Amino acid sequence: MLKSARSRISDWNPQLVREIKGRWKGRNLIIAVGASVFAQLSTYLVFNERIPSQAGRIHRYCVGTPPEDSISPAQFHNPPSNYCSENGAGEIITNWQLWWLDLFTFLSVSFLIILLVAGTYLLITNLAQEEQKGTLKLVRLSPRSVGNLLVGKMLGTPILVYSAIFLALPLQFMAGVSAGIPISLIFGFYVVVIASCAFFYSVALLYGLVSTGLGNYQAWLGTGTMFCFLIFATHLGLDNHLVNHNTLDWLVLFYPGKILPYLIGQTPHSLGTIGYFHLKEMASLTWYDFPLWETASGAIGLLLLNYAWWTYWVWQGLKRCFHNPKATLLSKQESYWITGSLTVSLAGFMYPSTDQSVNLTENFQLYLLLQFFFFFLLMSALSPHRQTLQDWARYRYQNNDKATRNLVTDLMKGEQSPAPGAIALNLLSSMIIILPAVIMFPFGNSRLEILSSLIMASTVFLFYASLVQLVLLMKTEKRTLFATIAVASVILIPTILGATLGFPPEFTFLFFPTYEIGAMSAGSIIFTLMMRSLAIIACNVALSSQLKKVGASQSKALYSESKILSQG
Repeated sequence: MLKSARSRISDWNPQLVREIKGRWKGRNLIIAVGASVFAQLSTYLVFNERIPSQAGRIHRYCVGTPPEDSISPAQFHNPPSNYCSENGAGEIITNWQLWWLDLFTFLSVSFLIILLVAGTYLLITNLAQEEQKGTLKLVRLSPRSVGNLLVGKMLGTPILVYSAIFLALPLQFMAGVSAGIPISLIFGFYVVVIASCAFFYSVALLYGLVSTGLGNYQAWLGTGTMFCFLIFATHLGLDNHLVNHNTLDWLVLFYPGKILPYLIGQTPHSLGTIGYFHLKEMASLTWYDFPLWETASGAIGLLLLNYAWWTYWVWQGLKRCFHNPKATLLSKQESYWITGSLTVSLAGFMYPSTDQSVNLTENFQLYLLLQFFFFFLLMSALSPHRQTLQDWARYRYQNNDKATRNLVTDLMKGEQSPAPGAIALNLLSSMIIILPAVIMFPFGNSRLEILSSLIMASTVFLFYASLVQLVLLMKTEKRTLFATIAVASVILIPTILGATLGFPPEFTFLFFPTYEIGAMSAGSIIFTLMMRSLAIIACNVALSSQLKKVGASQSKALYSESKILSQG
């Protein structure tokens, strides 16, 4: 029967069988099982030490009120309810449900971190090792689809991590049931965790395919980013700050622990007694002022929808880059969908929980900050490198007089055309989508300032895109590094010089992504826009000139080569 099951799995996904055979060996299994059992035993013993053993004191897991003669005047009307007292048998009355809840929460958060951090690290290092050994080329030659191959890697590479977590699930499940959490919500939590693994593992595979130039730092950078995100989000949850009522709430949607407040809120304890992952705070989250997170089923559905939507776009990049790592991560048409959906999502979280326009203005600054990081990633995803641009320029040069293709259409939709045109269209679409929000949201007297900030940010993003594309046309192999240095330089150098030498804001923040427009005069704003426009024009003129030279030289070289062959 086992052979039959293995044969069926092998027929369905040979890559999965290959990954499992390479890892699921006796020594590795013993280590994984031993580590899981040791971790469970250690965790249980640590929590067992926290059980109260002495009466007459205040303790988290005690149930009872102190005698009246020991209550201070400040506590008289609200005495503590966690005073350690004994029952008739002389045993400490213990709040076992709260003890089990703390154990469940600790195990759940630990599972999240171990699954996502360890799984991400293993997937990135696995791709790097196969790339070095040359076996990844053989995998690419497989007749299987990209989806089949990469799903095999996602399921097989972290198989030991799955095994260790699977062995610990009974303890976590028992802790949840003993704490009073409905079984349906526990399984809902598992579904959200699986969806988060699918998303983050897909991101890890895409990162591993496109970041081979980082060398030994590749895995540590990707895993470190994942670890910092999970620790930061967990810290927010433990401090009851998972909801901030601004655009940062969109980022926290990617934290699978966001569902924990709904499980914890089902237990028979007050929020003050529990002290973490407050359901009241989570339920207050709104999107365009709609309370979509009031119920557990709604929250689970929205988290799954969010993971599914962004996993789909990550897989578009995987399909493009798996067989051709030098291809752009996204097509230009795909980028418009992503920009539109992101802008709509961020605008919904930008709407404040109060009617104070000052909070809304601050939320808009956070929106611009997230847009800066997004468009920086979009530049990386859309900007082709030198060889691709050479091919495109040669095609345009050869057909320059025939006008067989519309240049504007090619710049907006073409696979090999330079990115600034598509970036400009993305910026325009983002502005059009956010404009109704700027008009309808209660910005008060800040509306003109918000519109100016939007235009200023769009111009600087377009300048970055033009500069990046120009640098990526260089002959050096480290074009990506130089492009990053170029953008960092135009942001930091004027800022540092302005701060040290006392230059005016219009110079100091000339190419800075965000700045408080209210601190600038109308003349400074106009001057900054003019300088940025000149910089954009200069970069694109230089880019056009370089492309013409590259296209002409390539065509001449091909013509000379064909002439020599014909003479021979």
